[in-house]
Amino acid sequence: MKILLLTLILAIVPPAFAGEIYRCSDQGTSRLSDRRIAGQRCDVVQSWVERDPAYVDATALPIEPAAFTRPAPQRAPPKPTKPRILDATLDATIRTHAQRWRVDESLVRAVIHAESSFNPRAVSPKGAMGLMQLMPATARRFGVSNAFDPYQNIAGGVQYLAWLLNRYKGDWRLAVAGYNAGEGAVDKYSGVPPYRETRDYLNKVWSLSQSYGALLRK
Repeated sequence: MKILLLTLILAIVPPAFAGEIYRCSDQGTSRLSDRRIAGQRCDVVQSWVERDPAYVDATALPIEPAAFTRPAPQRAPPKPTKPRILDATLDATIRTHAQRWRVDESLVRAVIHAESSFNPRAVSPKGAMGLMQLMPATARRFGVSNAFDPYQNIAGGVQYLAWLLNRYKGDWRLAVAGYNAGEGAVDKYSGVPPYRETRDYLNKVWSLSQSYGALLRK
């Protein structure tokens, strides 16, 4: 009887996405990360548990063209501290380019977090580079001559996000899926590609954007 009851509970309760944001410090330099960094002091500045957006019909989220609209939070947000990325200049760079290209700042921060955990020297196995993990062709396409320069990387990455949002008429799910899997994959499947990696990426970016939205509203 107990086994049957547990099975029924698991069947009706949607899965959750949980995570934490750490501020890690090393020799006077601090950055945000989604995991503790060995050899550095890391303090939790945000933790959350969000329902998987697939269970709240995220495909129907209303989005303004060329803009990202955050879904309403399911519960009152905690009391976080204002996020900072490496230094004040990079914070200002993110804000400036988000405003210039009309992309929600919390979405930009969520993508950077999901892509590189704010590591400007990150390189993926496929060759994506820098904070926003630009592929070489994408970097050239948006005028980025040095993808490891965080300022250039942010400028190109935000412009690419804006381009995707315009291409998909403001649908953030398709734009973020295109950022992860390429617009060719989105066009091929006429929607979010059926790749587990891309669907997990969507869930992570959605939850991170909720958390950063709460941080930025403080």
